[in-house]
Amino acid sequence: MKLLLDTHILLWGFVDAKRLTRTETAAIEDPANEVFVSVVGLWEIAIKAGKGLLEAPANLLAQIETNPDLTLLPVRGDHAWRVRILPRLHGDPFDHLIIAQAFCEGLTVMTACRCLTPEPHPTPVSMARRTRSAVRETPSLDLICTQLLATVL
Repeated sequence: MKLLLDTHILLWGFVDAKRLTRTETAAIEDPANEVFVSVVGLWEIAIKAGKGLLEAPANLLAQIETNPDLTLLPVRGDHAWRVRILPRLHGDPFDHLIIAQAFCEGLTVMTACRCLTPEPHPTPVSMARRTRSAVRETPSLDLICTQLLATVL
């Protein structure tokens, strides 16, 4: 599975690993999985750390870049453009861009954000929920996004 860590999961993994569930930790550490970190998450952490809203290691970027198990995912034009057709599950532009990256790259988003899992409706991304359940995959991100857009439009 190709996992894209959202900002919370990324930060907790480096600062407060005990906040991750065993399932989340196992998925991240599973050598069969490819783990991606978006520059969007780094950008969000940098902004919030600069405002004093959270603490992050000063060498977080270096830790990510030198970790052979993580791949840093840059933002491309198609990622930014994809945001325009995503349903607005909430107002966080960082999350929207991370979701768009997941769509474009065929990645599974690992998140702790409940606002991205509005049960009982399907979501446009796969989630590693903040429960003890296993990581689950949606059958088709594009199909689910299309279904959500049809209900929104």
